[in-house]
Amino acid sequence: MNTLFIGYTRFSVHQYESGSFNATRKTGGFSKEEYTNWLYDRQRLDTRTDIFLQESLPQLQQASHSCDLVHIVTISPSLPEKYKEALQQARSRYRFLRVHETKKRAAPSHPSLPLVKTMLVKRGMQGRSFGMYRLDDDDLLPIDYFERMAPYITDEHVGYRVSFPQGIGAVRAQNGYVLPWTFYEAKSSAGFLTVHKLSSDGQKIYGLEARHHLKGHHRADRNFPVILDGRSPGFFRARHETQDSTLSSSAGPFFTRVVNQVMDRPRAEQDAIGSFFPHVAARISASAEHLPASESLLSAPAQLAVGFSAECHYQQPMLLSGSLHSSVSSPAVHLGITVDQQQSAGAEEFFAEAGFTREAENRYVRPLRCAEKQITDVLEPAHGTTITEFDLSSSEEGALTSLFAAPLKSQGVLT
Repeated sequence: MNTLFIGYTRFSVHQYESGSFNATRKTGGFSKEEYTNWLYDRQRLDTRTDIFLQESLPQLQQASHSCDLVHIVTISPSLPEKYKEALQQARSRYRFLRVHETKKRAAPSHPSLPLVKTMLVKRGMQGRSFGMYRLDDDDLLPIDYFERMAPYITDEHVGYRVSFPQGIGAVRAQNGYVLPWTFYEAKSSAGFLTVHKLSSDGQKIYGLEARHHLKGHHRADRNFPVILDGRSPGFFRARHETQDSTLSSSAGPFFTRVVNQVMDRPRAEQDAIGSFFPHVAARISASAEHLPASESLLSAPAQLAVGFSAECHYQQPMLLSGSLHSSVSSPAVHLGITVDQQQSAGAEEFFAEAGFTREAENRYVRPLRCAEKQITDVLEPAHGTTITEFDLSSSEEGALTSLFAAPLKSQGVLT
């Protein structure tokens, strides 16, 4: 009999004031109405639905050829109907998928235990060990996940936790990704697995957490032995502006912040992404040039010492990618932007957080992001403003040989 894995995804479960997430904490400043509007925002749900249905589930399908898999998706009754329908349609396509609607509070770490126990007994799992893993609706597991996890699902490992800490991340751009990078996160929630065993009488599941234990996957090693296996990528994480984690920072220039962070991290190789995450690889663009709706801004090489400028009408974040004829140090190249009349009170703070210094009325400058003859930067207007012009200049000699801009915002995929 194949090893049984039970997966668990909370699909935007409505739990105001649960304390488990930034958006639900009483100190977060959200009223119940504000929280509901944020949770069920169309852009947020469209992004997560696209990732889960078009990327995560196909990955699980391909990974499950050598195991017995049940993946439970918990939803709230208040989830908008079109997303319920999308999940139910997926249920008819993927035999391992179960959609569980609940009015009760859903634990972050495991599905309803009575539901799990019923499934185990139906499968004749009395006296046998199995694994349970968690997966957020915007994370993905590699296609060899279950094959690599199976050796740890033994009676001797009941109560153990297993983490594949090597991750690949990428910035969500439109309905795909740009700028993939690698990182290491021990005990990440993505694919975090717990080893269990059903008692012979089917009444007890061994290996669960006790109430007095420290909560949270990052502190799991204080409660149980944890196996870390970082030999190969263990999860893929989309970085997008609708994530709960972004609420812990100011409502400032998200894309500018994340691109600045990404550029200081090791880049992920396309071959590795294709090997472990084939259903993502085709959606990754190397630069703004390869994104949909990209625009070439340069008809001929431009000398940066002379300067380059372009009129535009950017009301949303744009990825800027380009090439230089010779290496120019980043501090020596400056990006200047001109914005229309500022309509938002927080525009000054927004541009300051993005690293800009105000040079004149409605004009801001900062160093351009460039390294090894490549430009990778973001033009991100503050809410209520429009970038009407931008320019590049340098105190060093260097020629700009290509320059492209493309929108970064995700596009809705459900109607």
